[in-house]
Amino acid sequence: MPVDVATFRLEPNCALRKLHTSPTLGEVERALARPMLRDERGGAPMTVKEIRELPIFAGVTDRDLAWLLDRSRLVTVDPGDVVISRVVRPNHFVFLLVGRWSVFRFPQHPSEPLTIVEDRPGSWQGGGLDMLDVLAPCEVRVEVLSRLLLAPRTAINDLSLRAPALGRRLLAGLRTRVDQVADHVEAGRADRAVA
Repeated sequence: MPVDVATFRLEPNCALRKLHTSPTLGEVERALARPMLRDERGGAPMTVKEIRELPIFAGVTDRDLAWLLDRSRLVTVDPGDVVISRVVRPNHFVFLLVGRWSVFRFPQHPSEPLTIVEDRPGSWQGGGLDMLDVLAPCEVRVEVLSRLLLAPRTAINDLSLRAPALGRRLLAGLRTRVDQVADHVEAGRADRAVA
């Protein structure tokens, strides 16, 4: 069943909302210990402890991670599903939790897309790549049954301000993507010059 990630609904999580209204230490510990985000297809829920284990979120406080989960969606997607379409720029970040996806970037030249296969938990696409998406639109296709965290761009931007290490890791990932596209375009130019 394809997932329409461009128009996803965010369901508020009451336990987390309570967490942000002057909780006692015991309330915080209890809220952080129980599942925070339920999978829409009935898979195992995700806890703050699990998201904290992803390298991209290293150093982000439990309270901030709970805040992020309260605004995000956890989905399981089937092989072949397109989770980011190159015709619609995403307004969210997609984090790979378990599985594998192929990322296709389509610069004007060369005519062949840049293809990158990722299976590292915490890999991400979407969100903050507006200029790159204009120059080389992105399509992300799931290769095996995968679990994804869908987080609104505004939530990740806000969280990056509170957790600068996350912002630096996202910028480093952006730079890597820009370098990959530039190298791909340059290789295409070299191939055309030889032909």
